[in-house]
Amino acid sequence: MPNVKFRASRRTLTSHAGLSIIGQCFEIAGVDSIDGRFPTTLGMRTSDVVKSYLGLLCLGMSDYDAIENFRRDKPFQQLLTLQKVPSTATLRQRLEKLAANDLQARTATWSTTLLSLIEAPITAETTHVCLDIDTFVMDNSNSKKEGVSRTYQKVDGYTPIAAYLGNEGWCLGLELRPGKQHTMKESNAFLERVLPRAQGLTEQPILLREDSGFDSQAHLALLEQQRQVFADEGRRLDYVVKWNPLCDVNYFGRLATIKMAGWVG
Repeated sequence: MPNVKFRASRRTLTSHAGLSIIGQCFEIAGVDSIDGRFPTTLGMRTSDVVKSYLGLLCLGMSDYDAIENFRRDKPFQQLLTLQKVPSTATLRQRLEKLAANDLQARTATWSTTLLSLIEAPITAETTHVCLDIDTFVMDNSNSKKEGVSRTYQKVDGYTPIAAYLGNEGWCLGLELRPGKQHTMKESNAFLERVLPRAQGLTEQPILLREDSGFDSQAHLALLEQQRQVFADEGRRLDYVVKWNPLCDVNYFGRLATIKMAGWVG
């Protein structure tokens, strides 16, 4: 039997040392700059509120009450470079107030700023960098959260929309939606927010890929319009949208859907 020896140590041990990388990402993305746009309230910096909740999410926690476990956790505070860790009430109230003041628009560039500054690899599929946009289901059955409703997978929950770039799958957009919301509702606006982010990260031709949930005349017309915008700037944008035979689309819509048929055989 091995001779095991125990000894005391002054070192701080933590189960969430991975937050050190998250803290560095916050610094590179410029999260602290949000303090200049949203003033400090009652001695609590806006960046501390935002970083505290992002830290919880990175640890797999989403409930506001979970922050109480970290209020006296020195590694949590140090790794995320927080001046203070907010209470449950402060976290909830400040985030609700920030959301009402269009926090999302202020933070939308953080992911692209991070990817750009760290020179993240963006690998093409043959000649094009793929930009995939799709919705998916988050099962929240037996809950009473706001927005939870019946999804297309016959469970109660949410149906977020997301955009992923390159073979690496870098997330350029992820927006929560009620479960009952149809794929196409507000998708044109999402596309217009995401395309400039992809355009700013790669100079290679972009191939947008979407499933049949996006097969609508208005959406196909927008894609054609965006393709022309890219062409006017000396760039190339192509797209593949799976045809939905149940949709009532005219010939133009079907023609635009199969325009890139050479890509899919």
